Amino acid sequence: MSQPKVEKIGLARSSEDPLVEPAVPQAAQAVEPPSRQSRRIHPILVLGLLVAIAGLLLALSNQAQRATQLESQVEFLSTELEQANADLAGYEQQMDGVRNAVADLNHRMSSLSALVNQPLDPGAGR
Repeated sequence: MSQPKVEKIGLARSSEDPLVEPAVPQAAQAVEPPSRQSRRIHPILVLGLLVAIAGLLLALSNQAQRATQLESQVEFLSTELEQANADLAGYEQQMDGVRNAVADLNHRMSSLSALVNQPLDPGAGR
């Protein structure tokens, strides 16, 4: 009777098996470059980039518009500030005139009060 053949599982080596060396890549077999298809940019990535660029352009446009609006507001407020300063200078001039008039009136009232409060000379009237 012959022995039944047993399937090899790699734990033991029988003398009848030839030695099998592990496969080592040979230098003659060059690694193939990736195919052109793997180098392609995925369409969703391109779409995402286009959306991002469009968003950035929209934000830039919005900022430019806001800058223009702020510039016009600054010009308007500068004009109003100049007008307010001119009005204030006019009011200060008017107040200086009122102060001078009050000081002159005060001086006249003091002179008149001094004249009224002078003692009467009984012999001056005869």
